[in-house]
Amino acid sequence: MRRILISLSILAVLLAPASRAQDLEDYDEFGVVDDGKSLDEVAPDDGSLPPSMPAPDDEAAEAPEDADAAPDAGAGAVVPPTPAADAIARITPPADWQAVSFRTLTAALPPEFQLGDDADDGRMWFLGDMATHKGVIFGFTLGSERDIFPDHAEIHVDRAVTLDGVAYRWREITADLGDGTMADLLLLSSVDPVDGDESQLITGTTIGVSFEENRQMLETAIGTIRIGTAPPPPETQDGTALDGLVIYSVPEDWNVLTSQGGLQVGFWPQVYSGYIGIARGEAVTGIDGLQHDIPEDIELQAAEVLGQIADSYYWDGTEDEFQFGGAMVPGMFTYYRLLRCVDGDPVMVTLVGARGWAWEDEFYAVLDGITLDADKLTSCSRDDVGSAGAPLPQEDIPAAEPSVPVAAPVPAPGAAAAAVTGSPVDVGGVTFLLPEGWKVTYDTQDDKQFVSPDGRWTLLSFWWLPDEPLLGYTDITSVENLVLDHEPVMRISSWFEGFRTVQTVTERARSDGKRFMFTVEGQSATDSEITSVVAALTANLHLQGGFDPSKMVDPLAAAALATQPAAPSTLADESPGGVGRVVDFADGPQGWIGDHATLTAERSGGPSGGGVLKAFAPGDGVNGYLIAPPQMLGDWVGAQGMTVTIRTESGTYVAPFDYGGRGDIYIESRGRTAAIDFPLPVGTAWTTEAIRFDAPGWRLSGAASMAELLADVTALHVRIEFLSGDATAWVSRIELVGGDAAAALVPPNGDAGWTAYVNARFGTTIEYPSGLLAMQQAPDNDDGRTFRSPDGTVTLLVFGQYNIDGLDGPAMVARDRDWGDYGEVTYQSAKSDRYALSGYSDDRVFYRAARIDNQTGVVHVFEIEYPAAAKATWDPIVTRLAKSFRE
Repeated sequence: MRRILISLSILAVLLAPASRAQDLEDYDEFGVVDDGKSLDEVAPDDGSLPPSMPAPDDEAAEAPEDADAAPDAGAGAVVPPTPAADAIARITPPADWQAVSFRTLTAALPPEFQLGDDADDGRMWFLGDMATHKGVIFGFTLGSERDIFPDHAEIHVDRAVTLDGVAYRWREITADLGDGTMADLLLLSSVDPVDGDESQLITGTTIGVSFEENRQMLETAIGTIRIGTAPPPPETQDGTALDGLVIYSVPEDWNVLTSQGGLQVGFWPQVYSGYIGIARGEAVTGIDGLQHDIPEDIELQAAEVLGQIADSYYWDGTEDEFQFGGAMVPGMFTYYRLLRCVDGDPVMVTLVGARGWAWEDEFYAVLDGITLDADKLTSCSRDDVGSAGAPLPQEDIPAAEPSVPVAAPVPAPGAAAAAVTGSPVDVGGVTFLLPEGWKVTYDTQDDKQFVSPDGRWTLLSFWWLPDEPLLGYTDITSVENLVLDHEPVMRISSWFEGFRTVQTVTERARSDGKRFMFTVEGQSATDSEITSVVAALTANLHLQGGFDPSKMVDPLAAAALATQPAAPSTLADESPGGVGRVVDFADGPQGWIGDHATLTAERSGGPSGGGVLKAFAPGDGVNGYLIAPPQMLGDWVGAQGMTVTIRTESGTYVAPFDYGGRGDIYIESRGRTAAIDFPLPVGTAWTTEAIRFDAPGWRLSGAASMAELLADVTALHVRIEFLSGDATAWVSRIELVGGDAAAALVPPNGDAGWTAYVNARFGTTIEYPSGLLAMQQAPDNDDGRTFRSPDGTVTLLVFGQYNIDGLDGPAMVARDRDWGDYGEVTYQSAKSDRYALSGYSDDRVFYRAARIDNQTGVVHVFEIEYPAAAKATWDPIVTRLAKSFRE
């Protein structure tokens, strides 16, 4: 039922049990009021309807014979036909009466009347006791007589009138509201609709008080009504508050009040249905501050209000303190604590009111007229209710020129080490260096926030429980996926009202489901500025300790190691043309330096007890490399290949060309480059990688053949970072090989390399390690191939098949698990067009992946099984298989 705003009496009649003006026995079968006549007299024999009853009022004029019947007023009330029209006299109101209006209607009421309800479809004014609802109500509304006419009401007067030249119908009605409370209603309804099929309704109602004693006042008010054209837009009152922080333009009839010594401003309508408030400083956190209004058990949520990011608190009130629909009702409360301050003062926005009022168009229109001056807001601490941390005191931040933090430079080989500056920060195991001058504004174990010396930049570093989407907002400008400290992360850039923000969020969650978020926000920042700030702040960001405490890194020590100069080079053997050049690192790094890696020479630890070069890659989103010294470069014409003896620790393998990688071996000659993968995966056991320069797997740029580069090699890079996260690798020997020694070299794409397989029937494609797995004979239907290791312990299946059941990824993985013998499943991922499944079956590891081509109806599958004891060797191979797998 639509909300009726005519009067409290009608609301009571509609919502309360009907209190009839007459008893049921006063009605015969035709619903006619008992007039003392028998049923036979009232119901003619010819079957026609009974005649209309005369008007109850002796003074009511008879309706013309052709008058239209009035609409049915209710189940038991009979509405007589419309009588002849009388003109309502125009009255000039007393000088002290107040002007009231609704749409095209204007009128005057005694000054004691107060606005009781104000909505798009009507207005109501009340004079009396709001607690008991006893008094006089005057109202304008739009509606239908069928909607508002009280059931079984007693009609005393029904006559046609004209009001300011417009045809209306005048009725006087009495209704019993129960408990002995009587309501008398004077109702005027326009004969013609004024808005669609809705009539203009004018009401004057008395509840619990004498109608006759108030008749003259109500009739005078009706006589002051003037009907005109649509009213002009409402006037507004414009101004500022809170020392210019708040700028407003709100309706003229709204109240605006500044209190708390100028620290708080409030806005509310004439009817106290709710309010909009903004406060700062002591009005927020003082003894009587708004912060103390928030119940202790309210959960904090991230939100936005008036264009600012804020912590929000929502709860429902329990006391009847707001006026809505003619009644006092509880309110709903939303408090927003901004994450930015004014001169160090916290700022809070409050939106409070009756549930229905708080979501009406008028409320939003007023809210749109209130803005905050973003130039006055700077970073600040926040006081999270119920959190374990306490806000730190924030000193005044001195004004300064806008600055961008710069990462400490890495010295050139042989140069003195630069002093490492900054303060180490630990956020739940994640560590980084905070630039000098930055201040802490909030500090708990899992949540730390900082502000730059000039107040322009804000850094938020915290563990976040995903409780709302990261994407899908209109202010996002870019999204990229990358690896930072060997951890896959999502980087989201956004711009909103002068603020640029870059959020870096880990894809992986720790055991409690929280992910690490590293957010940088800059005021009036350009893209290049915020890019530089993010690069500087993440240069020494170490994520691994947040997931594994044993891998926690001291950022100050790591930065110091990264700035250590390289030692002079002393090659063990040098020969013309590069042949026989060997380095075994027994005497230190020998001029080799680390690119995104920190090097340490150890005199033992090699496969034969010799020295090794230990490389620690702190995980900065870019693959780490060894950079060869000048003594290793030059003329390599006599060399046919090279060997690298290397090992790493266990972990998740990262492909050589991912995340800034340039291959396992990278050679440069004055702008021309060549890159290639190692033929074997680097694992925990020592492996000698043998690479021929004439192998077909080299990726050339700027050169037609390797011979063009070997005549003058100007750079050699050897990959030293193979795992996701902080990683360590060891190299015992690097050698350029030629002559008879070249017989030991194996072409990377030969027996020990990677080869592409394409199924001719279904198009299923994958690269497999042909030096480790042999292709078996094709089946009769040629749907794929089986590949096996020489000892038969490793089996790879690659095939295609038709999706005859039309399943998507989740349904297909459920079916395949039901059909197959997969033992213990430790990982499962399913999307609409693919799935992946892995785990253990007895003492073997399995991995199965499927891709669904909905256009061709084909499913492409590869599945591999290998001994669990060989997991360290085969896990990186599976990673490469998965990356090359495609339909």
